[in-house]
Parts: sequence; structure tokens; C-alpha cells
Amino acid sequence: MADWETYFSFEDEADGPVLSRSWAVETDHPFRAGRGVRLRLGSRAVHVGIARPTREDDPLRVVAGTDVAVTPEEIGKWTFDEMETPEAADT
Repeated sequence: MADWETYFSFEDEADGPVLSRSWAVETDHPFRAGRGVRLRLGSRAVHVGIARPTREDDPLRVVAGTDVAVTPEEIGKWTFDEMETPEAADT
């Protein structure tokens, strides 16, 4: 079993429920992912939870919290030139 570690983060200008579930994904070494709780006090919040290392051979399997079916090499090739712009859609 992987070694679990605690994590915490702070959030300014928070809104939403006073108590909710939280999650974290690191896209830099040591590539951990985990779950925890979020406590909002006024306009600030703290996230506290546990996380464990993910597979190091595929650290970018999650982009912005969403599972993607592409390789890190393909993600590295993404550019704004490949995105459809509103001007290109009109022609």
C-alpha cells in the first residue's frame, strides 16, 4: 500500500457551503492525489485531507480534475493554434 500523507491548502475569497468534501491533484512531483474536507469561515476556507502518490509514469492523466484519454506527449503538443476560434467558425 502506498504511503499516505496529509495535505492542506488555504483559499481566499471562498464561498459555498461551510463544510464540504475536498480533493487535490498535484501535477508536479511527487504527483499525489487525495481527498479531504473543506471548512469555510467567513470569506476564507481551509482544505485538509490525505493524499498518496499516483503512478509516476502517467502524471498528467488528470487535467484540471478531469480524466483524459490522451498521453502526456499528446498534451504537450496542444497549442492555441489547434483550437477553433470564433472567426474560423464563421468562414
